[in-house]
Amino acid sequence: MKRKKPAADLYHLVLQKMSLEPKECLAIEDSKIGLMAAKGTNIRTLVSPSFYHMADDFTEADYICSGFEREQLPKEFCQLLFQ
Repeated sequence: MKRKKPAADLYHLVLQKMSLEPKECLAIEDSKIGLMAAKGTNIRTLVSPSFYHMADDFTEADYICSGFEREQLPKEFCQLLFQ
């Protein structure tokens, strides 16, 4: 891997090594840089901002949550997990 996030190199490598398509995946990130990397491969992304990244712009995220308790997760995301 030559470049660090926000380059999508790591996500491309994982998709290739695991023979996955982006639509089969969900990235979980905590920063704008991580979100940009995931979106660089068209992977749906759940963002739970870390303390240091609360002010980042997460408008490109597919899902945003403040934590990982079921009641903190977005309703649409829960529908994917708990069908």
